[in-house]
Amino acid sequence: MSSASATSRSQQSPPTSPPALDTAPPLPALFTLDDGEHGPYEALPVLRGWSPWNTINVTRAMAEQIAADLAVSDAGRHLTCHWLHDTLLISSNSRLRTEPGRPGHLIRPDADGTT
Repeated sequence: MSSASATSRSQQSPPTSPPALDTAPPLPALFTLDDGEHGPYEALPVLRGWSPWNTINVTRAMAEQIAADLAVSDAGRHLTCHWLHDTLLISSNSRLRTEPGRPGHLIRPDADGTT
């Protein structure tokens, strides 16, 4: 072995190992409507303790797709979705409301523009 090749090998950095699994970026979470016919919808990753009663965080485009699918799905048969500029109003049939007088649920984008 020549001294030139020995020198160049010693100056090379050692091989790196792949990143540990706990340092890999989290994958997006996927959700479907209860009817199982619409979706999957991509959301920001959720915590391990997430349950179906918790909220998800999606982009405006994904929220528009969910709202459109709810309009034609059995899962959304008692719901209506209306956009008020950048805010989504989800309301139910007034006869089915658990809180009479409350028009519905307003969903506004956060600082990152996700809803």
